[in-house]
Amino acid sequence: FTQRCRKDTKNQIGLVEALATLAAQVPDVHLVLLGPVTVAGYRDRLVARIQELGLTDRVTLVPGLRPDDPLLPATFQAAEVFCLPSLHEPFGIVILEAWGRPVVAARVGGIPSFTRDAEDILHAEPGDSASLAARLLRVLGDPQLAGRIASAGQVKARRDMPGRPLPHACWTFTGNCRGVGLNPRKAVEPQMNANGRK
Repeated sequence: FTQRCRKDTKNQIGLVEALATLAAQVPDVHLVLLGPVTVAGYRDRLVARIQELGLTDRVTLVPGLRPDDPLLPATFQAAEVFCLPSLHEPFGIVILEAWGRPVVAARVGGIPSFTRDAEDILHAEPGDSASLAARLLRVLGDPQLAGRIASAGQVKARRDMPGRPLPHACWTFTGNCRGVGLNPRKAVEPQMNANGRK
């Protein structure tokens, strides 16, 4: 995800809490968080929560990539689902950039104005980690649904953003990357795990 990490607004901690639920049901699930961290205290809270939940080996933090870095689309293409769990999102343009992969996003701000639940996205309740986990499980467990919403989103993105390169940015969940042929952990090297080690 290429937006800045500002306190709770982007809700990475809520996403990590959803991951704890997913991990109990999807053995190979892995979360990749991309983007610069601009609030050190929030990063510390995020890492502490990852460790409290025993998810250190299931989360990769990539602290900052330029928007034109080729690792961004490579990592995105390796993902099985894109997730935007924000508590506040004036529009959510990153969804347009992410379409082509299935998208799960909190129903906040401008997001419901251009997305349709179960057609081109799955909406989760804002700030509700259980709702987020349920939607992510639904996508990961239903390849037909995942393919349908990914395709519908891609059609809409190309229509609404002609000429803009897609995809561009992401928060990603990766499972076994069925049909992708790319190891997401290799796609984001150099990387850090939740302990901050490369």
